[in-house]
Amino acid sequence: NLNLLELKLLLIRKKKEGFIFFTESMSSILIDQSFIICLSQKRLPGQYNDAFPVSRSQTKTKPSFDELKNIYKEYHQVKEVPLNIDFSSFSIYKAEKWFWFWNEKEI
Repeated sequence: NLNLLELKLLLIRKKKEGFIFFTESMSSILIDQSFIICLSQKRLPGQYNDAFPVSRSQTKTKPSFDELKNIYKEYHQVKEVPLNIDFSSFSIYKAEKWFWFWNEKEI
């Protein structure tokens, strides 16, 4: 069984690798506080619509607008990117194996 500190350290390690993404600070999160975790391999119900991963093996630099659109559509399993999505306003979290693009204004 993991204690709270071990769980927080595991979550931080997996975020640094890029396999998961969350915006909360693990140092201040409480045991009964809920938060959303995004997975790099598959979008889960209830996950942010304004966050998606790009594999570092897929690209070494920031992807083009068209590449971002295609990656977004594939990850979120939609035919079109919603009109309110503006990739130019997205932040980038650079993890070891994934880049996470996310919109701070929406999360």
